[in-house]
This record gives sequence, C-alpha cells and structure tokens, in this order.
Amino acid sequence: MSNQREATPEQGREILEYLSARRRLSAASSKLMSHLEVITAASRALSNWTEAMLPSKEVNRETWPSPEGMGEAIMECRKAADFLKEKWAAIPLEQRDGLVAPEQEWPASYGTAQPGPGIG
Repeated sequence: MSNQREATPEQGREILEYLSARRRLSAASSKLMSHLEVITAASRALSNWTEAMLPSKEVNRETWPSPEGMGEAIMECRKAADFLKEKWAAIPLEQRDGLVAPEQEWPASYGTAQPGPGIG
C-alpha cells in the first residue's frame, strides 16, 4: 500500500469513494482474519489433542467466534469487495494511474488467488 497516492478533492469524487471502499474492505477483512486466527490456532492445538485437552488460550470458548459472527464477517467482506469493485469501475481509466487495482490487493475477491498448500 506504500505506492498508494493520496487523493485530493480535485482528483474527483470517484477516487475518494474508491479509497473509502478500500478502507471498508480492509476493516472487514481484518475482522474476518481475527476470527480465522482463533480457529487456526485451535486447529494447531487440536492436532495434538492430548495437549489440547489442557486449558489453553488457543481453545477457549470466550474467544471462539460464533457461527453468526463468522457469517456476518464473511458477508461483510463479500459486500465490501463488491462495493470496491463497483467504485473501481466508476473511476475513468485516465484517473487510475497510481492507484492499486483491487484485484492486485485482494485477488481472492476476484477469483484470481492461487490455492494454498493442500487446497485445490
């Protein structure tokens, strides 16, 4: 994100809306990632289930995301990604210079992500 330029009002409403949409997707992604980190840590702990039966911070019902919370986080990411795509499409091509295209930063939202190890 270091190559991202700061938009000024003179550069157009479309760019400002796009940058706002990027922040929205970033916030939604962060929330989802915090849920996934808890689940991933628990998965690692449960791989050696005899140790996981002991009290641990990885397997803790207070930090475990609810199904509703996970669903909301996933849906917010999807909505934010769709909104970002819409705002990117609204920016005229000649005004995109210096902006990071959404598919470069969030390839999974565009179906261009490569599967991780053991997936696919």
